[in-house]
Order: sequence, then C-alpha cells, then structure tokens
Amino acid sequence: MKRIDKMRRARFIKHGTKMVFVCDLSELGTEDAHQVIMHGEDIIRRMPRNTVLAVAQLANVKHDEQLEGYLKDLIEQCDHHVLRGAVSGVTDAKLRTGLERFITSIGHHVGSFDSYDDALSWLVSSEAA
Repeated sequence: MKRIDKMRRARFIKHGTKMVFVCDLSELGTEDAHQVIMHGEDIIRRMPRNTVLAVAQLANVKHDEQLEGYLKDLIEQCDHHVLRGAVSGVTDAKLRTGLERFITSIGHHVGSFDSYDDALSWLVSSEAA
C-alpha cells in the first residue's frame, strides 16, 4: 500500500468544532489493514494523553484472527491517548463479538455504531461525558 493511501485512511478530520481521528479499514485485507493500523498508531501515540476522539470504520472487513490481534494491539497501544472511541460499520458478527469482548475486558468505553455519521456525532457530543 502506498503511503498516500495510508494517509487517506488514517487521518484527522473536523466534525463540527472538534477534530476526530479516523482509521478507515473498510474493505481492506489483513495486510493492508495492518499497514493502516500501524500508521494510525504512530499518529495517535504522538498526541497528548486523553485528548483524541477516534473512530474505526470496519465496513466489509471479514474476521481474521491476525487482523483482530492487530486491532486489539492498536486499542491497547493507544488507550492512554484516546478520550473516546467508536467503531462503525462492523458487518462481520464474529469480529464485532471479539472486539466488544476485548473492549469490555480492558474497561475502555467504546461506542459501536452501524453508521459512521452516528459514530462521529456520538464522539463529539459525548466528549465531556
């Protein structure tokens, strides 16, 4: 995957008055998703603690043990930097279940949404909560 493609898929966007980090893994295979995850992790870990609003888009991503491991590593490595997190568009039931179990086990509050727009709105509106 070219660097420009990674940059398009892992970047900050403005939603309302807030900046939100988006990691778009939609329709990617495991290796390309891993490259985007690593790029995203590098960006997030440079941010101050408890400041990042983040959403992962996972539409049409099929469950894969290796990919699930990469996502769990991302969540663990960036946990101290993320104030609020959300996932959107998870269409694979096994992936959704695995991620929800993991997120619950580490005690991090992450919202899960069918719609990317709903995830963004929730992140921004619940920042202070």
